[in-house]
Amino acid sequence: AALEVYSQHGSSYNKISFGVYDNRTGSKSASFLVRGDGQVEDGIGNLRSIPANTQNSAYSLAGSDAGKCVLAGGQISIPSDVGFVEGDAVTIINNSASAINFAHNSVTLYNTADGTTLTSPNGSLGARGMCTIYFVSNTVAYISGSQLS
Repeated sequence: AALEVYSQHGSSYNKISFGVYDNRTGSKSASFLVRGDGQVEDGIGNLRSIPANTQNSAYSLAGSDAGKCVLAGGQISIPSDVGFVEGDAVTIINNSASAINFAHNSVTLYNTADGTTLTSPNGSLGARGMCTIYFVSNTVAYISGSQLS
């Protein structure tokens, strides 16, 4: 076979790596790593941690925000052309004392609380509210959380 699953034990952090070995090129690509201190990682980072992206003013989501938490201080724009695909999720925390709006003209946002569509730019997240957006495509997503309107 051209691709083989491998496991490897290393002395650094008493880690075990699991991944795929391409015997045509001799390259390894670790799909995840288990460390002796209990930390589990993949190619993006620690699987038990949600990286934060702090934005103190208006911000337009980027494909690199998938799997992260945006600490927002202003309007959040949700464009359809930044690489979000089915299965991507972004958590947004309103890190301010007043409501922030969502601008999403090219993305349909379904509110899971009542099945309605959030209108753009009138959909909002209340002060200190938190929500998660789950993308089923680059133009359709579901939003769930506290203080959504």
